[in-house]
Formats: sequence, structure tokens, C-alpha cells
Amino acid sequence: MRPILLTALWLVAVPAATGQTDSVISTRHGVYTTTQARRGQAAFEQTCARCHQAEAFEGNLLLSWSGTRVRMLYDLVQGTMPEDRPGSLTRQQYADIIAYLFELNGLPPGTRDLSPEPNELGRILIEGSRK
Repeated sequence: MRPILLTALWLVAVPAATGQTDSVISTRHGVYTTTQARRGQAAFEQTCARCHQAEAFEGNLLLSWSGTRVRMLYDLVQGTMPEDRPGSLTRQQYADIIAYLFELNGLPPGTRDLSPEPNELGRILIEGSRK
């Protein structure tokens, strides 16, 4: 293949493979709904609260994840939690729990649920709320 064609294919394939596109969305602009956060709270209380207190995720969560994509946080939570059964929740339940964590950290809700789709999660940049 010609170098120009290879470069063009790479420019299209890399963002698609990593879930990152030019249209980045910030968590500051409402990437979940309050209804979703309520579902996430219920899932957290049913599954996560056996080992974790919700208060432990307030404030510090966004400090340590600021500047990264939601997909990275999602993949970590899905791949490691619950500790005795990693990956055992539905994709939607994991997204709902992350929405709840965003609410705990003061991020504003929006009009659409946080999608569990990898490409959508890869478009969202974690940024703390401006208080």
C-alpha cells in the first residue's frame, strides 16, 4: 500500500479502536441522568456496599481520574468488581454505578443516560465540577 493510504487508514482506525474521537464531551456537561444515578445507587448498595462505603468515593475519585476518559474508569471497575465476581454485572449496571459515583462527586446530571458502549465512554473526559 502507498504511504498516504496507510496514513489515512491509521488516522481512521486508531481513534475508532481506542474509542476516542474528535467530539470529546466533558463530565462537567451532564453525561448521566438523576434517574440513572438512582439505579446506580441501588446497584451499588446491593453489590458494592458489602466492601465499600459510598462516602469513600466522594471528592477523591475525580481528583485521581481527572483528565482521563470514562472508558478507562469503566473498564477498571468492570474488570475488577465485584472482587469475588469481576464482570458479573450487566454493562448497564456498571454504567449506572459510575453515574452514581459522578453524582457523589458533584458532577451535574444531564438529559441522557451514560451509555455503556465503549466508543461512547471513550468520548467522555473526566473533569471535576467547577464549584
